[in-house]
Parts: sequence; structure tokens; C-alpha cells
Amino acid sequence: MIRVMVRELLGRNPALDAMFRRHVWSRIHFPEAELKALDALPAGAIDCAIDVGAALGGYAWVLGRKARQVLCYEPGQVHGDYLESAIKGGAISLVRAAVGSQPGELDMFTPGSDTDARHMATLSPDNPVIATPGTSVTRVPVVTLDADVPARIGTDARVDVLKVDVEGFENAVFEGARETLGRHRPLVIAEIEARHNPRHGEVFGLLEGLGYRTHFWRDGRYHQLTDHDIAALQTAEDLAERLRPGHDPARNRYINNFVFQHSETRIKLA
Repeated sequence: MIRVMVRELLGRNPALDAMFRRHVWSRIHFPEAELKALDALPAGAIDCAIDVGAALGGYAWVLGRKARQVLCYEPGQVHGDYLESAIKGGAISLVRAAVGSQPGELDMFTPGSDTDARHMATLSPDNPVIATPGTSVTRVPVVTLDADVPARIGTDARVDVLKVDVEGFENAVFEGARETLGRHRPLVIAEIEARHNPRHGEVFGLLEGLGYRTHFWRDGRYHQLTDHDIAALQTAEDLAERLRPGHDPARNRYINNFVFQHSETRIKLA
């Protein structure tokens, strides 16, 4: 009963909900293995972290406790307002823009107005979700990490972590981050799904071409991915189970988070 009342209260007050997620929920709830591993790091272990597609701050709140500086990129109006209400007084800075391969403006497709739909918003014209009835289109600013990050973090800072969750637009994000990746060799955590990105193999190829190795978490440990065929890790049955109400994240078999590490990556998970 109390849990229902709290949920209803937070649902009516986005700013309060954001503060609750930042200061309470993000300290006890880790739906992804990578979040739990980052939370285990000591404060100050990360110099600079970048969160591309910050959404409601699931990664930002954890990174904000571990990094000297966190840059969050979020183009969505609702999610941007939500983050802005809770980032004051910390290491987190919000950049209200999308990230791509070149600066400018692009259409963002949002297949609905509820929270789940906003989490599926994408700039990729190749993502089938854009054909969903009722999808809205919004023009948003786009920056590249190579051009935007240096001016925000300074010449002496080191990018230690790069998290990317952009619903199929990964190719463009990494194309515009080649210099950042080459200079800093950050730990990369990226959500990549074949159902959202028909060109997902190019993402693995780009990062591996820069000297990265790919890993994924399953059955309580990290495994190395030796090819770009992720179909066996993303079956329809495993997806249905993951989306089932009450699903236990610890028993997840649908793999859409991939960890990329370089030999010079300072913060390692795998």
C-alpha cells in the first residue's frame, strides 16, 4: 500500500521523482550489470564520463557519484526537463542536444507520449519503430563528441567512460567520436539491438578497428564477443521474457548491452 502511494506521488511530481531516482533509487536498484559495477567504484575513480542518450538518468546518477565531471546529452524535451530539475549541486552537466556524425539538426521520432515510448525515441531513419502509428517528429540540434567535448572538459581532463543508448543511431554517434575514442580510449558501454539497427555490425567493426574488444554479461560473468552476429543473444523469446512484468534482471538472457575495452582503457569492467 505504501509503495503504491509513493509511486503515485512521484508520478504526479516529476521533479520529486527525479530527486528520488538520483539520491535513493540509483543507490539500491541496478537493472544492468554495468550499473552495479560502476557503482562499486570508489568516488573519484572516473575523471570524466559521457552519457549519450541520458533519458531519465539511470546511468547519470551513478556516474555522478563516481566521476569528477559527467556530460549528459539528451535531446528530448520531457527527459531534458526531468534531468534539469535534479542535476543542480553536482558534477553533472546537461547538454540538450543529440549526438551524431556531424553538427546540425535532425528529426527525432518518438512512437508515443508515455515513458516507454520516449525511451524508444530515435534519430535513425532505419529503425522500424519510426513506422509506429502515432509517431511524432521533432527537429532537434545535433553535435559531435569530437567537436563538443573538448571545450566542455578542458585539455587536461580524461574521458574514462562513454555510455551510449540511442535506439539504433549508434553508427553516427561513434563516427563523430573517432578522435575522442582514439585519444582517450574510454570504457564504452553501448546498447545495440539488431531489431533497431540493421547496420549494427558496422558499430562493432568501427570500435574493434580502433583496438577495442567486445564483451557482454550473461550467467554471472563477462564473455568476449568474437563476431558481429548478435542474433543468438537477442531472440524473440528472450526479449518477451525481459519485457514481462516482474522479470528478474539477474536472470536476463536478452543481451543488448555491450562493453568495449581497449588495452589502454583505464576503467575496466570485463
